[in-house]
Amino acid sequence: VMPAAAVEYENVVLVIHGGTARARETLTPEREQAMRADMLKALAAGRDALAAEGATALDGVQAAVCVLEDSPLFN
Repeated sequence: VMPAAAVEYENVVLVIHGGTARARETLTPEREQAMRADMLKALAAGRDALAAEGATALDGVQAAVCVLEDSPLFN
């Protein structure tokens, strides 16, 4: 088995979603703002993980998902 080669990408996209447990119309503005804040934290965690030396796509995904899983708004 050959080790994975390090590849640098200039344009990386990390996409997350907050689920579909309820209709957006039922969210209060405060709850939507709190959910968006946690989603931004998740994206930042994923971005930071991807920026680490030797990081893989899985590292970025895992970091983002962990933030959402730790949020009472999503789990």
